[in-house]
Amino acid sequence: MTTPPTYNILILGETQAGKSTFIEATKRYADPKYKIDKTVVGGGVFSHTSTVRSSEVTTNLPSYYVFKTSPNPDGDKETFPVDYGSFIDQTEDEDDYEDAINDRKCELSQGEATGGQVERRFNLIDTPGLNDTNNFDEIHVSSIFKALKNIQDIHLVLIAVSNSPLADGVKHAIGCYVDMLPNFKGILAFVHTHIKYKSLHPSNERFADAMEEKKRILSDVTKTKNVPSFMIDCDLNYPRPIQACITHNTIRGILSLAPFNQPISVATLTMNKTPKMVDVDMFLKEKYETVIKARGKVLKDKDREQSEVLSTIGKLKASICEKEQELEDVRRQLSLHQSDEMVLLAQELFQQDWSPKKIVKKRSMKFNCDYQIDHHDVRAYNIEITNEIGGKGYFFWKAEYRRARYQHGILHAKSYVKKRKMFEKEIQTWGSAIYRLPGEIEDDQRDLEKYEKEKEEHQKAIQVLLDELEMNQYLLNQVSKKELEVEIFHELVDTKAYIGTQVENLKVVEKYYLDNRERFKNQSYETERVFAAPLETTSRSIADEGATPTVVADDTENAKDAEDAEDVKDMH
Repeated sequence: MTTPPTYNILILGETQAGKSTFIEATKRYADPKYKIDKTVVGGGVFSHTSTVRSSEVTTNLPSYYVFKTSPNPDGDKETFPVDYGSFIDQTEDEDDYEDAINDRKCELSQGEATGGQVERRFNLIDTPGLNDTNNFDEIHVSSIFKALKNIQDIHLVLIAVSNSPLADGVKHAIGCYVDMLPNFKGILAFVHTHIKYKSLHPSNERFADAMEEKKRILSDVTKTKNVPSFMIDCDLNYPRPIQACITHNTIRGILSLAPFNQPISVATLTMNKTPKMVDVDMFLKEKYETVIKARGKVLKDKDREQSEVLSTIGKLKASICEKEQELEDVRRQLSLHQSDEMVLLAQELFQQDWSPKKIVKKRSMKFNCDYQIDHHDVRAYNIEITNEIGGKGYFFWKAEYRRARYQHGILHAKSYVKKRKMFEKEIQTWGSAIYRLPGEIEDDQRDLEKYEKEKEEHQKAIQVLLDELEMNQYLLNQVSKKELEVEIFHELVDTKAYIGTQVENLKVVEKYYLDNRERFKNQSYETERVFAAPLETTSRSIADEGATPTVVADDTENAKDAEDAEDVKDMH
């Protein structure tokens, strides 16, 4: 029996945003007979999620329908399918619309699964509320990624947003985490919870304006455009079939993003420093720069007094230290960037709800890229693509399309480039440095040995001065890095480096780098030695062989076929 593919979904959000409730609703979507576990659902202002925990859901992503049931004279029941997508068209009056969605004389039915009976396993990773951290962003993020140590990839980062106004603390937390983890921008999505479906009627302009403003704020906070956004009512006690149907199909749309996205590898993940980390490192950087400058001046004076030999020795040691650090950084950059991992180049999203005021018209979507597209995905639902050019092998993509009917329509396009092609020039430079620096270091070491032999004795003070200069240069190199490996990030957080006063934090961070001096100095990275061969061309006329073809979902007049066509299969 084939094991279904697993997709990992990381769920973030403020306390009481409905993260745990969403997971319970997802379990019910996958299994309508599932009994809600109320012990994991929060209430009031307190969160029930204090640690990171995972829940698995296996589903073939079915669609749901509702049927009106009316007894006929023979006592039998005749069922009529109710397309909830047409409710707004049929009920222009807001009160009639509310009566329709509250109709209890319907039956909820599970329709045919997307893509046949292919099952997928979704690992839903619940996290503590963003505002439960007492501003300890580093501890919060570290605890999340320690819990992910056995996970290979992240396929979707889902941020739950409640219906209340976005507090400054929540905006700060979301912004910090996105800044810390820039690789996640390409797999972000928002789910607005606690949304009453009666508010979705087009006549409720106040609600629509408020939602657009909240989406704009979130786009500004995350510095990311065209992020998929969903609205859902997380009331687990809903007795009304139509509302349950809307909830189930919304969850289906959210889960469908995971196989659609290009996954982010946890193993190669790097993290930008938090504002608190940057503040601490800036203080230390200024300190080390001042010490190095002062010691350099003293050394220069001592050189005049003692001999030019000591000055040369100091310069050689500083040069060797700097070049060894540069060599370490080059190897690290190569190990991170010389891969076929896909990097998001551009994405466009068309998403339109049902409305009698919006007509079916021909539209276009396009984007130009700075690099040749290596992989291109298109997800279409209730959309007819009439013309499409570009995509994989080109530097652009363009499509003409229109909605198939007056219903909810989605067209979502993403283009990617291989990381090694995006950083082609840098890889060439790093590759040259891999061959150049060892020889330069060896030359410096030979010169150093020569000058060491020439000097008969060193005064103790001079030696201490040189050692201090080398140590401060090493410390300066460490605190000047803009990003950290996940392992180093964890270790810094475990030292409690960012929960004390500024003076205490400075001491702890400095001690950490001093304690690990030999480890970082001798640390090596696995690097493929392929620089003698030319790198892969990015010519417009050459397509990347062996890449997965673009999948475009075609809409038809048949609703069942349209649901089947919506599926975006996992291409990896």
